[in-house]
Amino acid sequence: MVRSTDGGQTWERKKGPGVFSIFHFGLHGKNDIYLVASRVLAGEELWHSRDGGAAWQKSALNLPGRSVHEVAAFLVGADGVLYLGLRGESNKVPPLVFGGALYRSTDHGSNWSRARLLAPC
Repeated sequence: MVRSTDGGQTWERKKGPGVFSIFHFGLHGKNDIYLVASRVLAGEELWHSRDGGAAWQKSALNLPGRSVHEVAAFLVGADGVLYLGLRGESNKVPPLVFGGALYRSTDHGSNWSRARLLAPC
């Protein structure tokens, strides 16, 4: 990982959490960094750094019956609430057009609850 603190003029290499694949990332303020990632044999994880990437904490993405590979969007709100948008199950035959979901976490990703989506007009 690399980080710039001067708008991209200079860059410094930072040690990341050692994940295999990073699918999404999000920022909250100057120092809160979130990574949605997976490691071989470790499953899907959410990594969080509160100090700009110097140290990392992980938590499993406990989304029953869902996979990080289904994550279509990851957002950190201005209030620090995390949101995961999941696409429908495209690996099913026939593909499910519907079946997407929105999850939210108010505790840095330790617990997730499914948010109610409004039906399209």
